[in-house]
Amino acid sequence: MRTKAAVLHEFNTPLVVEEVELQAPKANEVSVEMVSSGVCHSDLHIVQGHIPVNLPIICGHEGAGIVTAVGPGPSPVQVGDRVVLSWVSPCGNCNYCATGNPALCMTAIGPSYEGQLHDGTSRFTAPDGTTISHHLMLSTYSREVTVPASAAIPVPDDVPLEPLAVIGCAVSTGVGAVVNTGNVQLGDSVAVIGCGGIGLNAIQGARLRGAGKIIGVDIAEHKLEAARRFGATHTVNASEVETAETLIAMTGGLGVDLAVEAIGHPETVATAVRSLRRGGTAVQVGIAPYGTEVSVDMTLLLDERKLLGCYYGSLRPAFDIPRYVELYRAGRLLVDELVTAEIDQEDINGALHQFELGEGIRSLVRYS
Repeated sequence: MRTKAAVLHEFNTPLVVEEVELQAPKANEVSVEMVSSGVCHSDLHIVQGHIPVNLPIICGHEGAGIVTAVGPGPSPVQVGDRVVLSWVSPCGNCNYCATGNPALCMTAIGPSYEGQLHDGTSRFTAPDGTTISHHLMLSTYSREVTVPASAAIPVPDDVPLEPLAVIGCAVSTGVGAVVNTGNVQLGDSVAVIGCGGIGLNAIQGARLRGAGKIIGVDIAEHKLEAARRFGATHTVNASEVETAETLIAMTGGLGVDLAVEAIGHPETVATAVRSLRRGGTAVQVGIAPYGTEVSVDMTLLLDERKLLGCYYGSLRPAFDIPRYVELYRAGRLLVDELVTAEIDQEDINGALHQFELGEGIRSLVRYS
């Protein structure tokens, strides 16, 4: 079938909305008609060439839609199911999946980074037959997609589907960085450095987990205001004070129990470590250009301060995403509030430019 998609042909050039060919699903795959797609800062990193991918590629890794076709064999979803898409599609059989760490699935990571599905091929081609890469096995900037069945997480019929797209990345990554990776405890002090889409969800993850002092850190006042709406009890404008010293002072000279770095800059990663109490944990979830190095004073580590990487919020897609949907349905998880603009598919380039300007939180592409 033919569908319309936003294709990146060269780095540092606009995406081109054009018709492409999409193949039907094979075994353990499903086709989904997209209802909505979030526009994530990680997509801008791809456009700018900071993350190596095979071009041409259809970006987008945050979406919700309706299953329109199911490949041969058993499937966890059926035609007509409403689904949120996960950009990790675990195989369920490798060592990581078997030990409860499906976000690190070894079977998925290779073809995913190559722009392929699990079998090592793409379902997208240009009209002239040129292969087009998938982005993280999803490519939600296409109106229709074919994805692994394990990437399609069914959601109840009585929940508005459009805003659920952002659960597929922003919510799952941010909340998971605090709850799963950071394992924040009741009453802990938490600092979140960078209050964009991921950072705001880290803040509300801390709120949901019962953290005590929750401190949002940013240089933009509108993001600090958003941090307070999402659950920050305190905020720090990093353009006005030295962040680590301020966080230590705000915690009685001890430092925070957990610091989440949601920017992807080596200096803010080092700041997160410096802000910790003895035995505290820093979680680095921000995306940086490949090859970026971080310098940390090793004497800080002698006091058992820890720096942890975070991949997709240490998510267990089939388990965590339905729980996030239930929290949203109960009014305890802010999702609609993440969306600061609703756009058409043709406006994706403008939404990516908003990230460069530091404006907004999440743009939502509506296909219906």
